[in-house]
Amino acid sequence: MKKKAIGLLIVVALVLVDLLTKQVITTNIRHLEQVTVIDNFFWLTNVRNTGAAWSLFDGQLPLLTLISFVAAVLLTRYYLKHKQMNHFENICMILIIAGTIGNLYDRFFLGYVRDFLSFNIVGYMFPVFNIADSCLVIGVIGLLLYTLMEEKNNVEN
Repeated sequence: MKKKAIGLLIVVALVLVDLLTKQVITTNIRHLEQVTVIDNFFWLTNVRNTGAAWSLFDGQLPLLTLISFVAAVLLTRYYLKHKQMNHFENICMILIIAGTIGNLYDRFFLGYVRDFLSFNIVGYMFPVFNIADSCLVIGVIGLLLYTLMEEKNNVEN
C-alpha cells in the first residue's frame, strides 16, 4: 500500500504542475496570443478548448465533464485495488489518472480546458495541448504498447 500512496502523491504533484503551468500561461499571455519560443517550431499559445482531443465533441461540456469524472474515479479505484501491477504499469496509470484529473479540474471549474503548448511538426501544426494531455497520451500509449508486448510474449510462449 505504501507504493500506492507514493503513486497518489505523484498524481497530486503532476496535477499541481499541470494547473500551475496553465495558470502561469493564462496570467501572462492573453487569450489567443502566441509567444514564439523556437522559431517555426514551438510556441506558447493561450487557447480554451471546450471539447476533447483535437477539439472533438466541442461544446459538449456536461458530457465531457461527466466522462472525465467517472474515468477519474474508476481509474483511481482500479489503481488502488489492483495489486499485480508492475512498475511500468504503475507509472502509466499514475500518468493517466493525473492527466484525467488535471483536465477535469478545468472543465468543472472553468467550463473549458486551458491549452498552451503549440508545435509545428514537419509542417503540421499539431493541436495545442497541455501537461495533462501529455500525461494522458504518454500513459495510454505506454500501457497500450506494454499490453501488446505482453500479448505477443504470451502467444510466443
